[in-house]
Amino acid sequence: MVNLYPLGELGARLFTSWVGGSAYHIRVFAYEDGHVRQVLDAASRGMPEVTIDDQEREAILVTHMEMKDGQWSRGEGTTDVYKWNGKTYDSSRTVSWRDRFQCVANATCTSVK
Repeated sequence: MVNLYPLGELGARLFTSWVGGSAYHIRVFAYEDGHVRQVLDAASRGMPEVTIDDQEREAILVTHMEMKDGQWSRGEGTTDVYKWNGKTYDSSRTVSWRDRFQCVANATCTSVK
């Protein structure tokens, strides 16, 4: 499975993801000053999530699932929150999976790492 889509209408980054081995591989590319450059490279067992805030800034949520009772579980996992800063993605924090959306909207959420 391969996913490829722009994260906006004009001048936006290009989001790519694919499944290889036992993980999702996530890369995001930006076009600046006549050059394409990679601005995010991440991987996880969970499908990535993209959120857009009220100012049209995206955050990419990369979840690392944990094994529970022989099954992979998101509920026991953590999520890396990457926020676009205008040039690249900042790894703003790692939070519990359950708190991932609160951390996109609220900078005061508690990191687990």
